[in-house]
Formats: sequence, C-alpha cells, structure tokens
Amino acid sequence: SMVIGVGDANGNGSPDLAVAVRTPSGRLRIKTRDVVTGEVTGGVRIASAAWEVLDLQRVPGTATGVAALIQRGNGATRVVLADPVTRTRTAALRFGARHAPVALAVVPATDDTPTQFAVLQERRNGGTRVMARFADGTLSIRRGFPLSPIDLEPIDDLGSAPGPDLALLGIDDNGIVTTVVFDPSHRRPIGSMAFGSDPGVDLATLHDETGAPLLAVLQQGNGDALISLAEPASGALLHSIVVPLADALDLETVPGTAGRGDSVAALGTTSDGSPAVFTAEPDGSRITVGPPLDAASSPIDLAVVGGYGPNGSALAALTGLGRFEAGITIWDPSSGEPLGTIRIT
Repeated sequence: SMVIGVGDANGNGSPDLAVAVRTPSGRLRIKTRDVVTGEVTGGVRIASAAWEVLDLQRVPGTATGVAALIQRGNGATRVVLADPVTRTRTAALRFGARHAPVALAVVPATDDTPTQFAVLQERRNGGTRVMARFADGTLSIRRGFPLSPIDLEPIDDLGSAPGPDLALLGIDDNGIVTTVVFDPSHRRPIGSMAFGSDPGVDLATLHDETGAPLLAVLQQGNGDALISLAEPASGALLHSIVVPLADALDLETVPGTAGRGDSVAALGTTSDGSPAVFTAEPDGSRITVGPPLDAASSPIDLAVVGGYGPNGSALAALTGLGRFEAGITIWDPSSGEPLGTIRIT
C-alpha cells in the first residue's frame, strides 16, 4: 500500500489518510491529510533518496502509527516504524539484503505476544521466506515455502494455537496460484488451496456475517478479473465474483455493517484504460462501481478509511496525475456516492 487510513490526527473528529511521498529532493516522507479538508496534519521523514517505499501498513493499537517497508538500491531491506503526527521514527527493523522484499504484514499483539512485523521475501534461489521481528528488533518468525510470493496477510486465529495466523498467496512450481494459511508457532500449515493458473494479483482477509474469517484472492483473467472467496482452513471455495477490470491491481476489505459480512473492493483499469474500483458483496449478489476517476490518471493504490461515511467506512483511491502530482478520490462504497477529493503535489 502507498496510502492507508489512520485515526484522527488533528482532533477535528474525522479520520486521516497516510500517504507515502517523495519530496523534490528525493527523500521519502509519510504525510497525513484530513479526509474532509485535505489539510496536511503531519509528516515524518523515513529515508533518504536512496530508498524506495514498497508497502505501507497501519500499526494496530496506535492512532496514527505506520510501518513502511523500504528497500535500498543495494537490496538492503528495512521496516521503519514512525508516527507522522508526532513526527517521530521509533524503529528501523533490519531484514537483510539477500532476499527481495515483496510485502509487509503487521500481526496484531496478543496478551502474550507483542505486535510482529512480517516481511514476505522472494528467496534468491527461488521460493518464499516469511521473516518477522518485534518492534525491538528481536526475530520472531522465519519460515520458508516452495512458492513464488505474491502477498501476505494476517488472519484471525484459526484454533491451532493462541494468536493471529498468517495467510500467504503465491505460485507453485506448476504455475498454480496457491494460498497457505499457517500458525507462526507451528511448522505444519493449517490449510492450503489452489486457485488455478490465472495470474494472481492480491490477497485479502475478511469476515462473513457470523464473524468467521475468509480469504479473498484476486486474479487477472482474459479481459476480466476474478475474486474468489474461500474458507481458510478447509480450502472450500465459497463464491467467485467477476469484475470488469482488464488490469487488476489491488484488493481491499470493506468492513460490513451490523448483521452483514465484509465486502471486497478491487482497483484496476477497465478495457478502455480508465481507472475504476468495483465493490462486491461477499456472495457476489451486488457489485457497486465507484465514482468516475480521472481517465488521464494511473491507478496506484486503494485504501479503506474507517470511521467515515454514512456506513462507517469509506474507500480512497490514489491515482497518479504526473511525476510529482497525484489525487485521492474518496467515496461511500455501498452507494458509489463521492465524498471528496484531495490533490497532492
């Protein structure tokens, strides 16, 4: 992610967005902006011009804390923990330079285990490695899998041992998109599932109407994108949803309202090259298209903004308008009604 929803940074009652930006001098910064006014409410430098941001995640248990996965030209990988509102960097966790970083997953703390910052890596000689550290730098997880990595997400505890589990999306040696759900403290996976050979794009975790966890896998088909929902432990396929995206980029979970399961939202471009977002009910019974995005822009990322909008959650699409200019469009995912725009320069 390059944009994420965070808490209220300036105390005006509305949440903020945290965005990874590069200054004219090339330095990397995280800035927060109010979703209503677009006002800059905070900012912190996280790295010099020699580094690149690969992923941005919110730190659970904090209002505006963020974790940024960054990589240097020589391959060095770090996870920087920072708060744009207090303008502080609290840690820079090292993950070496041997294996290529792909994604960052933040595993929430439990009564017994602090928050963990897990990096999905592509091993130099093939395969996947998941490596995690606590905020003090202590190594907590190091696991390998025979898959080419795509994404990594935390998922609710599935009962094998106390604490959250992890879901991995990758490609096996036969070119089949595959998920593996595992408990970080156990060697044996909890469950796995094959999703066919259409290219894998992204992974999301969500809940059904009973609160049970589900997996959602985004794949790119021939002219359309496919979102598959599955039960994580058994691997049972529950629903398949087709959305008209010719080039899918991102998949996010939209929290459901009372008595309803979560929805999923996919960002990409349609067949005419226009950026678009489609939000789907988990059973595929209803698909809502977001407001028109600037046809001349390029889609970059999609974020969920909690505590905003008529149903308690909004979507925000980050699109690029030029080398040093971008825009964020915010809307209600259930109706597609726009709630505002922010121009970033």
